[in-house]
Amino acid sequence: MKIIQENPFRIVGVLSNATAKDIQSRKNKIIAYAKVGKQISSDFDFPSLLTIERDQSNIEKSFSAIQQSNEILVNSLFWFLNTNSFDEAAISYLQKGDKDKAIEIWEKVTLDKAVSLKNFSCFNNIGTLKLIGIRKNDIKEGIEAKLKLIESTHFKNFVKLVAGEAFIIDHEKQCEIVLDILLNEFKSKFPIAEVIELFEHCNEKSQKYLADKFAEEPLQNIEAAIENTKQKRNRSKIDADKFGKQLHNETNELLEQLKSILGSENLKFKMVADNVAKEIMQCGIDYFNESREKHNDDACIEVAMQLNKTAESIAVGKLTKDRAKDHLKTLEEMKDQVLSETIVFLRSIKKLYLDNEKNIRDEVAKLEQSVDVLLGRKTINYWTIEEMISNSIQWDKVDEMMIDLLSDSNLEKIKHSKNEEQKKEFLELVNWLKTTSTKKSKITSIINNYKKIPPKLPFKIVSSVVTNTDDKPLYTKFLRFIGLSIVVQALEEKKVVFCVKYIKPDGKLSQNKNTSPDGYSYTETVQINSLTSKINLLGWGSDKKSTFDLGKHRIEVYVDEFMIHSKEFTVDLAPSERLEKELISAEQKLRELNDTEFLSSELRTARNEMKKIKEWQFLRSQSDRELQIENKQKQIDILLIRSESEKVSQLAKQQTIITELKSQIKKAKY
Repeated sequence: MKIIQENPFRIVGVLSNATAKDIQSRKNKIIAYAKVGKQISSDFDFPSLLTIERDQSNIEKSFSAIQQSNEILVNSLFWFLNTNSFDEAAISYLQKGDKDKAIEIWEKVTLDKAVSLKNFSCFNNIGTLKLIGIRKNDIKEGIEAKLKLIESTHFKNFVKLVAGEAFIIDHEKQCEIVLDILLNEFKSKFPIAEVIELFEHCNEKSQKYLADKFAEEPLQNIEAAIENTKQKRNRSKIDADKFGKQLHNETNELLEQLKSILGSENLKFKMVADNVAKEIMQCGIDYFNESREKHNDDACIEVAMQLNKTAESIAVGKLTKDRAKDHLKTLEEMKDQVLSETIVFLRSIKKLYLDNEKNIRDEVAKLEQSVDVLLGRKTINYWTIEEMISNSIQWDKVDEMMIDLLSDSNLEKIKHSKNEEQKKEFLELVNWLKTTSTKKSKITSIINNYKKIPPKLPFKIVSSVVTNTDDKPLYTKFLRFIGLSIVVQALEEKKVVFCVKYIKPDGKLSQNKNTSPDGYSYTETVQINSLTSKINLLGWGSDKKSTFDLGKHRIEVYVDEFMIHSKEFTVDLAPSERLEKELISAEQKLRELNDTEFLSSELRTARNEMKKIKEWQFLRSQSDRELQIENKQKQIDILLIRSESEKVSQLAKQQTIITELKSQIKKAKY
């Protein structure tokens, strides 16, 4: 930089905080050298800088410049001074040509540090050194150091040291002077877009001054919208949420236009985008504070959070983004205050119970080793011990506190919290309490009330369909894994834990003893984003064979203990399977027909009658007996003929049925 390379203090050969005596001594020495025609050098020529040529003209101008109050401050800002041991050491290294070591020393007291009475000169010196760097990042850091010094309250100490107490300090004006000098220096070295980038770490005032230099119509319109919003917000803070939304609507297209012209990395775009974000954030803050004061409810938290999310999406600069994130985090914590307090309370109850249990069991262990117990003179009633442990806490008091803490409105706040880890711990603790407490009715009622509260889903369910492996029909021969595909309309980005139940036709839950969580078939976590249009939940079943019974099944989908969707499906035999079962039955019937004696009742009666005829009867002649036997035999023969005829007929009919079933099986699609 010319203002550094040809700085009057450098030409004279002194530091910018040199005393009048030092300056006069230097002047006398230069005059003495000039008389004998010798070129004078300086301890502060520094090898890192370009070689300087001193002549009568620039020496006279330099002495004049460092003695005029209107020039001395600017020239001092672009040179070095020595006020402490860090400056002395770093300058010593500069004199040896070790620029990196000098930077290392000054960075120890300036990097991520505020300007103070002890380091203000270090900020100026490292800024000067960075500005003569080649890398743009060095130049950026040099600019940042200079402006940080000027904007600080300790700039007055710098001014007093180099320009005297009479100098009137105008921080804003001095910033503008320095910015003008830097702009003029860099315009000849870099394209305008790159020049603007060098100033991206400046504060709002400096950025605004620079933006004015490169202002365009979209920028002016956006700034007008911000100012208008600010005025409306100051007049009516309770309506600030509406003003914030209006500002977003008014500037959204303008920001896109500005970005398309200048690019997203452009300083002007970054500055104005961050300013829009900051104003929207402020709208959220003012609305939140005013609403809480007037209405004392939590409804304003959601509105403020939405405004901060909008601000975060607009913000470009890290500081603004971080500020939006910090606000969101704070609002989330406020929103989750009930959840946090409840967890702290439940943890304390659990700890107290476990401590009591440990103390009691420790005492029992000691008692077990006592002489009386070991010799059998005394016994320990372990049932009483367990009773003591169970009743070691006043559960009635716990119930009273739980009822106050977990009202319906507070349960709703917990249910709608986005802190999944804390909610998981909450459920674990209340279920522990339900299991442990001797007074279970209250906590059971609280848990049931919690389950009844619908969660806030990041999507809207449009429809659903039950799926099967290879998209085949739900016939047992094809079944392996049955799943559920849910068509949704995404509303926001969020991870969702789905808990799924497969209910069998008998109403029982289908579970895997090794993998299923308590009360569900399985759980699955799905990331919902703006592109999500379908949620394909995992399949349930086996890769070996169908594990589904015939009949009507039901899939239930839960989020945060609440059933958000259910879908029924029916498992049936495939037509070919049904026909094959019918064929087996038909063939069995054919075998049974072969073994069947038709007209068996009539034949049995006739045969029994034949037996009686053959028996001896009083006063019956032989001829009558033989005639009766002959007639009955004829009757039996006729019945046998009829029986065989009926059997042949039935067998033929059954064979026809079997033939037809086999034909249908061959023709069946499935």
